[in-house]
Amino acid sequence: MNLVVLPSLAGYSDFISTLSIDSKNSQGLFWSNSNFAFAAYKTKKQLEQTIIHEVVHALNYYLVGHSARWLTEGLADYFKTINFYKDKENIYNYSFDLPTLENENKPLAISQLVTLEEAWDSDQRSHLYASAFKLVAYLINHKGERNIVRHLLHKEALQPCTKLSESTYQHLLDENISNLSSNFK
Repeated sequence: MNLVVLPSLAGYSDFISTLSIDSKNSQGLFWSNSNFAFAAYKTKKQLEQTIIHEVVHALNYYLVGHSARWLTEGLADYFKTINFYKDKENIYNYSFDLPTLENENKPLAISQLVTLEEAWDSDQRSHLYASAFKLVAYLINHKGERNIVRHLLHKEALQPCTKLSESTYQHLLDENISNLSSNFK
C-alpha cells in the first residue's frame, strides 16, 4: 500500500477533493483501485490509528475482496485500538484499548446495521461507525463467538468481486450465534 500523509486536516481535505472524493467527516482514506491510502496528521496517536484503520481496509480488500461496509469499517475501527508495547522480558506484545461503552449511544440493531449499506454517506454515518465497531468488537470478544468473524470473511472471500447479500449476512449471523440480537443488546 502506498501511504501519503498530509500535514493537516485542511491539507488532507484539499488534496482529497482534487480526486473528486468527498472527505467530509474523514481523516483517512484507502483508495482500493490505486492501492493508495491518504491520512491527515493531527496528532501522532491519531495518525497511528488512522494508518492502522486504512491498512486494515487494504488487507481486507486484498485478502477478502469486497465486503459489507459494516464489517470492513467495524474491523478497521476495532484494530485501530491496538497498542504495541514491550513486556517485562523486553518482548513486543500487544493489547486492545477498547473504550468503555456505558455512556455511549446504543448501537443500531444488527438487522438495521446489516441492511443500511447505502446509508454510510448520510447523516447517520457516525452512528453506523460506532454500531459497526461495537458489533465487531462483540463478535470478536464474546466467548465462543470469535470464529464468526473469520467465518464471515471466509464466505466473502469465496466471491471477492461481490459482497454477500444482506439476507446472507443475517442468515450467517443467525445460524452461527443463537440469540445474537438479544445478547448484543
